[in-house]
Amino acid sequence: MSTLHPVMEFGMRHTAAIACLRENGHKEATLILLFAAIDQLAWVASDKEAVGNEGFKAWVQQYMIDRNPDLLSGATAADLWGARCGVLHTGASESNDFRNGKARRIFYSTNLGQVQPNAPDILVLSLEWLGTAFATGIAWFLIDLEADAEQDARARSKLARMLTHQHL
Repeated sequence: MSTLHPVMEFGMRHTAAIACLRENGHKEATLILLFAAIDQLAWVASDKEAVGNEGFKAWVQQYMIDRNPDLLSGATAADLWGARCGVLHTGASESNDFRNGKARRIFYSTNLGQVQPNAPDILVLSLEWLGTAFATGIAWFLIDLEADAEQDARARSKLARMLTHQHL
């Protein structure tokens, strides 16, 4: 039996899978898994059963942006929600939020460092830095769970319901 916190186990499984995809050139699949993992942690962190865009944005803001401002090149939670929707629903950088002026399109550099966008509605992020912001977000989330027994119990309960913790 593992002595790791279930959030840490989740994080280790997902970051290893994300790294495997990225290292083998599967950039779109890397983004899909990354955004899905953020969605799942937003649900785990919430006291609600359905979290949607507000839960996603809240988790991203609290754990990825506020505590890692230099990693995400000025991206907003709305930008990342739009990117998530574009990637998951169409495989493109455009989303309904982009078309409605609520988010910028995000393109991804494949090397470390920032690239200046050519248009005000485009943001270029380092895929590696986005992954790093996610991984450090998990660490910040764990710190908050350690300080709040009720939230920790709720998170553990939700994690136990995930298919990866069920015998199929």
